Amino acid sequence: MAAKESRRIGEIGSAKSRYLILPKTWCDGSGLAKGTEVTVLSDGVLVVVPPGMRSAAGRILAALHGGPR
Repeated sequence: MAAKESRRIGEIGSAKSRYLILPKTWCDGSGLAKGTEVTVLSDGVLVVVPPGMRSAAGRILAALHGGPR
């Protein structure tokens, strides 16, 4: 399910922690409910990996770095 959306970063609490709200359609399509634990990978870009999608995350990261490694 490919999509492109613009989102704004918000702040919450006295420490001014930042948050990003994930698109509901993506969460629903990925089977993510409130409380689901995801893996967050970052290296200049942020990748949210739903449970069971680790291999897809590897392919995406490889593509972002210029191809298979």
